[in-house]
Amino acid sequence: MSDKKLHWYAYRTRSRAEKKVEERLKQHGVEVYLPLQETVRVWSDRKKKVKIPLIPGLIFVRLEEHILNDYLILPGISYVIKYLRQPALIRDFEIQNIKILLREQVDIEPCGLHEWQLGDPIEITEGIFKGFKGKILRNKDKNALIVKIESLGYHFEITIPSILLQKAT
Repeated sequence: MSDKKLHWYAYRTRSRAEKKVEERLKQHGVEVYLPLQETVRVWSDRKKKVKIPLIPGLIFVRLEEHILNDYLILPGISYVIKYLRQPALIRDFEIQNIKILLREQVDIEPCGLHEWQLGDPIEITEGIFKGFKGKILRNKDKNALIVKIESLGYHFEITIPSILLQKAT
């Protein structure tokens, strides 16, 4: 496959099937990205660190668009995520933003887009999130950076000082 025709897309998976789907796709030679975050789960007799999907029921694949439907036969994959009736094209910087968030191991909470009104596009100029692009939400006295994956209907909120932000070009 030529890299020029490869783009990021997303599959919806069955509930709690993300890791198995990732494994099956890798066995077929597909470039897969399953963003996992580490969390502590508490049971009555123990605590354990576990890795859970950042966006439950979603897995990213880098493929040519015309072969997306070929993998729908794999167990655990429900359908291709669509935007305006076409497979949702996820831009490289959106995948990179997720990787930056997870690399820094901050507390991340997914939010639905309908809950927020987004502002101007920004880029972080300094600190551990340097180069990160997103949109900003101002709420009372705190500045919260909203990283939005527009074609998927998800965004993530982290708190960041406004002095580290500039308008994106």
